Amino acid sequence: MTVDRTDGQNTFTTPSVVINYGIRERWELVAQFSVQQGSGTEITDPGVFLQTVLKEGVLQDKDGRSLAVEAGPLLPSTVNGERGVGFECTGIVSGRLEPLTFHVNLGGGVDRSDAQPFVTWGVIGKLPVIQRLRLVSEVNGQSTKGQRPNNSVLVGVIWQPFPSNMFLDAAIRRGMSSGAPDWEFTAGVTFGFTLVSSHQKREKERQ
Repeated sequence: MTVDRTDGQNTFTTPSVVINYGIRERWELVAQFSVQQGSGTEITDPGVFLQTVLKEGVLQDKDGRSLAVEAGPLLPSTVNGERGVGFECTGIVSGRLEPLTFHVNLGGGVDRSDAQPFVTWGVIGKLPVIQRLRLVSEVNGQSTKGQRPNNSVLVGVIWQPFPSNMFLDAAIRRGMSSGAPDWEFTAGVTFGFTLVSSHQKREKERQ
């Protein structure tokens, strides 16, 4: 769930869904979309991306920095002026400066509205506070040709309530440029599970 406040007006985005599906070692398929409630109900920010790990590192519980690339089409949304198809590609470097884990993102592409080129960037830091609780801070931005820049800063927490693959998060974001919402509040849940195909199941039963 996300609540944006700009010029005294609130916009609600719920749900916002991101699905990561591992298709093979080092490769993931990522699909996303949001449902925005303002003056009407709109499907926003749909896209399908392919992510690959070029170098394994801290995110795979190994030494050194990890490097990943994510690329794919930006699909049409229901918002007026955003019913075309765009494209985005992002490089992600992750590392650790004990006890801080950081991620640096840099990407670009063409938007779905007027096929205008854009550049995105971001720096994320995660700091353990107590067991299963991490403090998160992020500075990011997007610059699109012919549009106002959208730059913001975020502070939040990620909590793992149980020793499982479920995480709860909440954060407050403050806009730093004229193209960003004045304030934004987000809250969400992330969980992971394993899908076993019938072939894999039969193989396990034989063992």
